[in-house]
Amino acid sequence: MSLKVKLYSALPAAVRGAATRAYIALRARRERAAAERLAPGPDAPLRVVYITGFPRSGTTMLKYYFAGYPGLRQTAFTPVGFHDAWSRAQRSDEILVDKSNHYIGSLPLLFRGCGRGARAVVVLRDPRDCLVSFARYTENREVPRDRSFWRYWLGQHERLLRYAREGERGDCLFLVRYEDLVGSPEAAKMAFLRWIGIDVDPARIDRRYRNEHPGEGWHDSVHDYREIGTHSLQKWRRAEDLPPWCRQRLSEWADDPEVADLMRRLGYGAEHLTTPSLDPGAATFFQPEATDA
Repeated sequence: MSLKVKLYSALPAAVRGAATRAYIALRARRERAAAERLAPGPDAPLRVVYITGFPRSGTTMLKYYFAGYPGLRQTAFTPVGFHDAWSRAQRSDEILVDKSNHYIGSLPLLFRGCGRGARAVVVLRDPRDCLVSFARYTENREVPRDRSFWRYWLGQHERLLRYAREGERGDCLFLVRYEDLVGSPEAAKMAFLRWIGIDVDPARIDRRYRNEHPGEGWHDSVHDYREIGTHSLQKWRRAEDLPPWCRQRLSEWADDPEVADLMRRLGYGAEHLTTPSLDPGAATFFQPEATDA
């Protein structure tokens, strides 16, 4: 854990919340300025793969896993904005793999600034599992824990899918469900590598990953594992000792017809996982059945 994170963690909760909101606004202004300033050519080579998704969706694990291949290098987490990794990539012979949850809401700016020199991988996860993770993780303070959680989750994913269908760089998106990732990690990694134009040697692909920056960010259980597994799959069904607010949120998702519809299209049913019926637009949507066929 860095000194900045330690100092931030020592602040009172209310101060941390206010500081987070102020920083998010500042970062947005900086990203807008960067998007206008950067101007890669139409044939710019791939320099950065940005990993993103709703908080607590497995994005950190995915960064470690997908970056573990020759020619790719994972970056240390920084909340500065997409332009930070882009700047570092100009001084590297490797493709950088960068991660921040906020990129899910910054895709238009990111691609305006980086063009086809960037790709984005978005993890989709059952939000009920995200909620269970939030019950034990106090950061990501921008995510509401009250009843508005479900509209917040819906808004982020509706904007993502709208960009995949209508955005200028929708074809630069790779979507993968967390549940499919942990169920078929080797197939997901090979599909990703081929998507970015890398020749794949299957002998180099397994379930293992490595964190090259062990001191980054807050400690997370993902740092304690070194192999993709299903230990957190559909955790919401068996979680115990959840706080009352979390149990209440878990019972509310079906009350909103729009939330319930998107959950259905993503394959997150009331009783079990199902095959998604999502329209990914121009994006590539990894599905194990299609890969195995």
